[in-house]
Amino acid sequence: MKGIFLISFAVCGIACGICQIIVELDIWWLDMLLILFVFSIFIMSDKIMKKSKNTESVSGGLKFERIGYKKCAVIGTDAYVPDYVIIPEKSPNGDNVIKIERLAFSNCDRLVSIEIPKTITSIEEFAF
Repeated sequence: MKGIFLISFAVCGIACGICQIIVELDIWWLDMLLILFVFSIFIMSDKIMKKSKNTESVSGGLKFERIGYKKCAVIGTDAYVPDYVIIPEKSPNGDNVIKIERLAFSNCDRLVSIEIPKTITSIEEFAF
C-alpha cells in the first residue's frame, strides 16, 4: 500500500515539474500543496492499515487478538467449545500465540482438557 502512494507521489511530482517547464511558470506553492496532499494520504493509509491489523480472528472455537508485532493472545471462545481444546502455536493470521487473556475460558463448563503450546509465555489470572 505504501509503495503505491510513493509511486503516485513520484509521478505527480514529475508531472508538476514537466508542466512548469512547458508553461514556464514558477508555482512553488502548487508543488508544496501536492506534497502535503500526497503525504496526508500516505499517513491516513498507514493509520487505516494499523486499525485493520488489530482485528480479532476466530479459529477452532478460539478467539485471538493481536497484541504486538506478530504476537497475539487467546481472548475467549466461540459459542461452542468441545471438551478438549488444542491452542495452536500460530493464529489464523500467522501471529505467534503467546498469551491466554483473563477470563478467556471462564464460560467453558464442558472443558476437560487443554493442550497449551510452548509459545505461551503468559497466562492471565482467572483465565480458566
